[in-house]
Amino acid sequence: MAIIRKVLGPFSPEAVHPGTKDAELRWYFVGIRGDQTTAHWALIFKAEDRKFTVSTSQLGSAWRGNSMARASRELGDAYPSVVVHPDAFLDGSPVEEGRVVDILRKRLNPEDFAKATALAIARR
Repeated sequence: MAIIRKVLGPFSPEAVHPGTKDAELRWYFVGIRGDQTTAHWALIFKAEDRKFTVSTSQLGSAWRGNSMARASRELGDAYPSVVVHPDAFLDGSPVEEGRVVDILRKRLNPEDFAKATALAIARR
């Protein structure tokens, strides 16, 4: 099980490969893991199997999504993956434990779930 100290997002939701059998939706998050390293996640809904998955990456590495690829190119190595100050962004909110996909899904709003449902129905 993952330990997450803080999650920010979702940011820049996007549709990837719309209108194809590989259509998917992505939401991007940043956060602080239990070991106080910075995490960068993409929550991915694939219409083909109607499931949510999580992809973890660091800024500067190759993301397939357009928004994160652009952010990755612009930011490059300017931001290390380790938090400079261990308590940065921590506000006393409870630490979460569990599967990362479940923790991130809780942060989606009903409109995001409606988009995912519509994508899955349209794929039929």
